[in-house]
Amino acid sequence: MKQWIRFLASAAVAGTVLCGAVSAEHTGIKNTDDREKAQVLQLLEVMNGDENGNLNLDAPVTRAEFVKMAVCASVNKDSAGQSSATSLFPDVTNAHWAIGYVSTAIKAGLVSGYLDGTFRPENTITREEFATMICRLKKYDTSAADSFSDVPAGHWAAPYIAAMKANGIIGGYDTKG
Repeated sequence: MKQWIRFLASAAVAGTVLCGAVSAEHTGIKNTDDREKAQVLQLLEVMNGDENGNLNLDAPVTRAEFVKMAVCASVNKDSAGQSSATSLFPDVTNAHWAIGYVSTAIKAGLVSGYLDGTFRPENTITREEFATMICRLKKYDTSAADSFSDVPAGHWAAPYIAAMKANGIIGGYDTKG
């Protein structure tokens, strides 16, 4: 039950973060509902904030940050220790703050690196990467065919985006009006 609550809370806030719908204040959040969700995420250690405790929800989310959220929202959270992690990518060294999370996410099949052998932990996470990680985390059926008009059927992430749409996690914009 704790993992399910952690997932729901992180998915809700992560979705809000990626859509840029939250404003900054002392905690980085003005909306009371969002502030409560963020407090849950902090208590569950899914999100920690910066050195001042601000979540900076208006800032872009990096691949490393989202991998941490995904791992902390999963049953693999306790296996993400930095001391036991081994660097799998030249750009995620043993000294990188997210090495334990990246290593755990790779082993759990939540994420992969790029074809050039890098992970690019500081890159902003894309809609495609977000959809892929959530689908893998939740083990969603990716056979749904109905995606969005801006996602070509042959795109590598089309099945993941369609699954997110089918499960009501993401929605599109009405481009007909």
